[in-house]
Amino acid sequence: MFEYTPPESAYEYTIDVSRLEKPIQLIANEHLAQYSKEELDSNWRLHECFENIFVINLDRAHERLDAFTKEAQSIGIPFFQRFKAVDGKTEVPPSIWNKFYLNRCNVDLSTEIGQKIFTRIRKREAGCFLSCLGVYQKIKEAFDTALSTLREAEERLDPEEIAKAKNAVAKSSRALIFEDDAAFGFLKGDIATKEGVGYYFNKALAEVPDDWDILYLFVYPTEPTTQITENIQQIFGSWCLLGYAIRYTVYDELVKEFEKIHDPEVSKLATNDLTFAAFQQKYKTYALSPSVVYAAGGESTITGEVFAPYQTVSEFSTNNVIGIPKPGYPPVVRTVYELQD
Repeated sequence: MFEYTPPESAYEYTIDVSRLEKPIQLIANEHLAQYSKEELDSNWRLHECFENIFVINLDRAHERLDAFTKEAQSIGIPFFQRFKAVDGKTEVPPSIWNKFYLNRCNVDLSTEIGQKIFTRIRKREAGCFLSCLGVYQKIKEAFDTALSTLREAEERLDPEEIAKAKNAVAKSSRALIFEDDAAFGFLKGDIATKEGVGYYFNKALAEVPDDWDILYLFVYPTEPTTQITENIQQIFGSWCLLGYAIRYTVYDELVKEFEKIHDPEVSKLATNDLTFAAFQQKYKTYALSPSVVYAAGGESTITGEVFAPYQTVSEFSTNNVIGIPKPGYPPVVRTVYELQD
């Protein structure tokens, strides 16, 4: 049960949000019963499972936004919210980006060019981190506002307003977040297909455990993960935040953790995806397996590397544990040393 106590209230006021939500499993099962495989392939009805859909996009990344919009439309998503990303190249001061210390690209820091590349990467990592914080704050604010409105409506004993407020709480109780290079479907080699994917997506959603807090539509595991059902894996460590859903149960702690970037007492921070990955040890985190989202490829807005399109690479073992991704993946077309800015 989620307990909400308004700061201005002298008494404890508890709302069981889980009773206001319409479970994604129920929605997915309704889709499977109502629509054919062909109909679900042309329209995944994803927006009926997640009414809050965000895509994080830099102002200068027009082509990425256009490409994502076409991808979203191709699976029947009628709307999403664009969240303006923080541009680490120009909008983040040294006091912030200096906190990012991990040399994930193994740049040679003994050289001048290596130091220049590392600085560029750290600036962009800071921008991504701040972008995640911003979207989490927006999601949490909408949820908190809906809860407060519901409390006020119930105090006034207004049935119409209570019904509207309950719908707002349910709508804001979960959100789906994409990076702007996300694409939809199964990637086989360098060929993408959407055939059968919409039906599979709903079939997999119907298997998601009721206790989910985080749900990945694309996952790149860094720790062994456990098979829960035919199409669902439990995740204990991963990188990449290409496409995932979060539930109200993690809103407060996510914002609190990511707000540490503004704390002058905090001198070191991991990247956004590694910071997020720490929540997988505490909260119930699951992933659709196989993934239904893939990275469209192109230039990384963090490292400047250019990647070919890629999806999860992992192997099942006989004890139902999924393997850690193979080294050297995703495939790099251009290295960090080849970007000139």
